[in-house]
Amino acid sequence: MLYDVGHIGLYVYVYDSDTGECKLRFYPDIVRNNIHLDRFNDNMSIVKLKMLYGLESGKLRNLCKYDIKLDGDRIVVIIGLVLCLVKLENIRRIDGGRLVYTGFDIDGYCYCICLSILTGWSFAPVSAPSLYKIVHGTSIFYGYPISYHMLDCLSRLSENNDIIGIDNIMCGALFKRMEYYRKVGDKLVYLKARLD
Repeated sequence: MLYDVGHIGLYVYVYDSDTGECKLRFYPDIVRNNIHLDRFNDNMSIVKLKMLYGLESGKLRNLCKYDIKLDGDRIVVIIGLVLCLVKLENIRRIDGGRLVYTGFDIDGYCYCICLSILTGWSFAPVSAPSLYKIVHGTSIFYGYPISYHMLDCLSRLSENNDIIGIDNIMCGALFKRMEYYRKVGDKLVYLKARLD
C-alpha cells in the first residue's frame, strides 16, 4: 500500500509499506496518474530516533559528502548532507510559502527531522521544491523537513555514499534540479552543478 506521510509545498512523501521505501514525489503527478494514497498517522518516539538513527535535539548527524563542479569545471564545491531534529517553529520556507509538513510532538514541542545541505560560504543552493531555512542552535542551514519513514533508506544510501540514490528519493531536489548561486557585484549568478 502507498501512504501519504507528509507534505512540503506541492510535494508529498510517499511511503510504500510493501518495500519499506519512502520517496518525495510531485503531488500533481500523483493525481494525474490516479494513484491513491492513504493517510498514515503514527508517530516515532524520541527514544527510537536517538537509538536507531542517532538523532536528538541540538545535534547534527552527518550523512555523506560529495564534490560538485560549477561553472564548467572551474569551481569545485564540497557538499555535505546532515540530519537534524529541529523545532517546527525554527523552520521557514525561503520563498515565504507556508510550511505544510506535519512534525511530531516531543515534550510539548512540535519537531521535524530535517535533511540539511551544507555548502561553501559563498554558494547558496536553490531548488524545486523550495528550500527551507532551518535554524539549528546558532546555525542556519538550508534543506527539507523529511518524514522519518525515509530514515532507513537515507541511512542505507549514505553508507554507500550513493548521492544519486539519495537525489532520486528526494525527487531530484538535491542534485538533478539543484542550482547554486553566488553574488558577483550586484548580481546573483546561477550556476548549474554536476557531480565531480
